[in-house]
This record gives sequence, C-alpha cells and structure tokens, in this order.
Amino acid sequence: MNNKAKFSTILLLTAAMALTACGSNSGGANSDSSANSAGSVRGSGDFAGSENGEDAPSPSSTTASSGDGRTVVTVAVPTNNRLMQQAEQAFEQSHPDIDIRIDAISTETVDKQNVMNVVKQPGQVNPDVEKYRTTVNTAIMSGKADDLFTVQDLNYGAYADKGLLADLGPYIDGDGEIGKGDVSKPVLDAMKRDGHTYTLPINFELNLLLGNREAIEASGVKIDDAGWTWDQFFDSSKQIIDAGGGPQAILTVGSELELFSSILRSSYGSYVDAAARKASFDSPEFSAMLGSIKEMVDQGLIHTGMDKAANDLFKRLNVSSPMTLMLFPQMYYSGKSQVYSTPGEGSGGSLTFMPDLMFAMNGKSEVKDAAWQFLQFLLSDEVQSNPGMTGIPVRQSSLRNMLDTFASKLGGGSVQIRTKDGESSSSQAPTITDEDKKLVEETVARVGTYVYEDAQVMTIVEDEADAFFKGEKSAEDAAKSIQNRVSTYLNE
Repeated sequence: MNNKAKFSTILLLTAAMALTACGSNSGGANSDSSANSAGSVRGSGDFAGSENGEDAPSPSSTTASSGDGRTVVTVAVPTNNRLMQQAEQAFEQSHPDIDIRIDAISTETVDKQNVMNVVKQPGQVNPDVEKYRTTVNTAIMSGKADDLFTVQDLNYGAYADKGLLADLGPYIDGDGEIGKGDVSKPVLDAMKRDGHTYTLPINFELNLLLGNREAIEASGVKIDDAGWTWDQFFDSSKQIIDAGGGPQAILTVGSELELFSSILRSSYGSYVDAAARKASFDSPEFSAMLGSIKEMVDQGLIHTGMDKAANDLFKRLNVSSPMTLMLFPQMYYSGKSQVYSTPGEGSGGSLTFMPDLMFAMNGKSEVKDAAWQFLQFLLSDEVQSNPGMTGIPVRQSSLRNMLDTFASKLGGGSVQIRTKDGESSSSQAPTITDEDKKLVEETVARVGTYVYEDAQVMTIVEDEADAFFKGEKSAEDAAKSIQNRVSTYLNE
C-alpha cells in the first residue's frame, strides 16, 4: 500500500479513537455513522458503575435542591455528546442525591471533536462555539452562570482575574485519588494561574512533528528538539535538505494559515499582554514572520496539502487520540519515522498540550461540593477509559487501558479497516507492539506545558492573517488591522 493509500486508511483508523469493529452497534460513543466506531472497539460505551473513590474534603457545603429533594448541579457545554450523557446517567446512579443537568447551547447531540483530520484547521469558527461564548459570558457577568461550564473555548483568565471562578485547588489537594499520582500532576500543575487552579482538564491533545528518520540520520545533522525554537527548526531542516539526496521540502501543512497559527501559539506571550491589555502585532518581527512563511511556501520549502507530502522532511501531527500516536509513525516514511516536539519559544523541554475538554466552577455556585463530585467522576477510570473519551485521558492508568484494548482488538483480527474506496480488510491492520505502546506512554509523560491563549484573539489574528495569505492585504496592513482589532477587544 503506498503512502497516499495508507494515509486514507489511517484517517479512518483513528476516527473517534478506535476502529470500526465487525458487528458494531449504535450504542457507541458518537452519534454519527463515521464516529460510531468508538464504542465498537471497547463495547457499547456504557459505564459499568461508579469507581470514583472517596469524596474529597469539601471546602464549602451550601446546596440548592430540586423538587424531589436532590441537589441540582447545572453543567453548561456548547453541544451535548454521548460521553456527557452517559456520565450524567452513571453519576446519578451512584449519587442518587445529586441531579446533574446538562445545559447544551446546541440541542443536537454530537461529538465536537473531529479526530478524522490530521490537524484541526485554523480560522474556522464553529457557530455553536460562538453562541456558547456569548451565552456563557453574559451569564457569568450577570451572576447567572451554571455551576460548571466548559472553558476550553473561553477567555477564562479574565473571569478568574475578576474572582468569578472557584479555586479548585483545595478540592484537588484533598482528593486522595488525585494525590496518588494517577491523574497527571504535570498537567494539573500547568493549569495553575497565580498559584490557583481555576480549570480542570478532562482530556487533552498534542501537536507534534513526524520526521523522516532515515533522511535526518543520513544527513549527519544532529537534532535536539528539547526546547528548540522555530528558527532552530527551520535552520536544521535547511541543513538536512542542503546535504542532498533526500527530501526537498521542510514540512507539509494543510495551509499557510495552519503553520502561522502553530508559530503564533508558541510565541503568543510575545504579542499579547492580557494583564496590561496590550498587543504588539504592529512590530516589524510580526510582519516578517508572515512574509517568511509565504516565501518558504513560494520556494517549495513548505508544502501545503497532503497530495504533496511524499517529498518532505517533516509532517505536522495532531494527536487527538493515543491511537494516532501508535499508528502514524508506522504509516509514513516507510515506517522509518520519528516523533519530535513542536518548536516553541526555546524554554524547557516538556511537551505543550491543549485541553480538549476543560471545566471551571462558578465562583457563585451554591452547590460547589456536589459540582466537585461530578468533576471527580469525570476524572475516574470509569469515564477516562470509556470509548467516548476522545483525546488523551489525564488519568495514566486509563491511557494504558486504552492502548492495551486497542492493540488487542487490532491484533485479534476483529477490526474492520476501510480505505477511501470503501474496501475493507483486517489484513491491512498494522501490528501494534509493546514498544509502540511504550512510545505513546513515554511521549505523553513529557507533557507539562500549557500556553494560555485567548480564543477570541486567535480568531481575530487568524482572520486577518488569512487575508494576507490570500493576497488581499499586505503583511503590514494585516498586522495593523490585527493590532487595532485586538487592542479594541482587550480594552472592552
């Protein structure tokens, strides 16, 4: 099977964290047919029962009750999905005195994660997310927010700075299960803001690079990806290409905007000072970055589009499930590939993660204790190991369970693999070894850096940068528009 065919197959392999097994049923984690595979590898996706351990000591004890005497906890999400529905039902079975009410902005039951793409496309705003931002912001500022709400798409730092979010630190410190270290401590520590924990990630994603190991080794150029910058990445890559006899392009990305967004995220703090409400996008350095990306694309050093990916040195890899990290290294560069960290600002050596599902607690909630119990449950192995849990779970034992189950199903021949032509054959399944699983665990263990960014700022910047890449604006004009729009937003 050639690389293009392998790529098409793997897109389907990694959909919703798992493969489509023979005899899959409609009780899986997702509601659409392509993502319905999640439940079919591990079963129906239903929770067996509560295993969330002892409740943590409670810093507060005020409650609000429903008509039947149960404590009501409201949870705001952009769209409801099968995982949240099942978590709600299973939690209420093990906590009959608590009534969880999911408050979805969109009434359609879907899974928001689109893990069939190698990378998520920047510059695309989900209308449900936009509606969610507006609705939740209004509710928070008016003191009428839900008890819990997802914040991966919100500028939650502004709410925390205004004292509108509850500090989850006392709950986490008093939780015996979390204290045992099975829930990733580096991830929890990375979420602290001024020594306080206002947000709790349930799962996360990684953006990595997949490199042509054979070409890199043949060039004799030594690569150290521990804390490397984008300039170091491009310089090393050009040296490897100049050595000759190998790839002619540095990197394959979906678009110029995609590469720009990756570089901007790694240097976000250089351009935005949220505390001072200042932006610095009108600098010569920013305009030069825009121009440099376009120049490398024009020179053929950066490929845009997977149809040109056969002659590159690196590929961007969005790890939206542990299985992606097991499978993709086998499917590119004739299996002679290596995973590298995405370049950043050059400090530290830990991998940067992006929370995929992250909650905050309303500082004015009257049911903080009950709300925390539901967050506890979302961190339990029962939820974290569930097939509906797309992304990488924060509980390490759950990650191992996922890897073992996936490898077992794949090796047992009970997995149906489909190419883009609709053909299926279990004989096309790659082999998953203990070394492959070890690679995933070792890679995830390097996670420890979280770069806070304002989603609305990123939307503004990507919108204007896209106009530059399309030839509608000069780099200077785009930078000026970004500076004006972001400055206005930060000072609203």
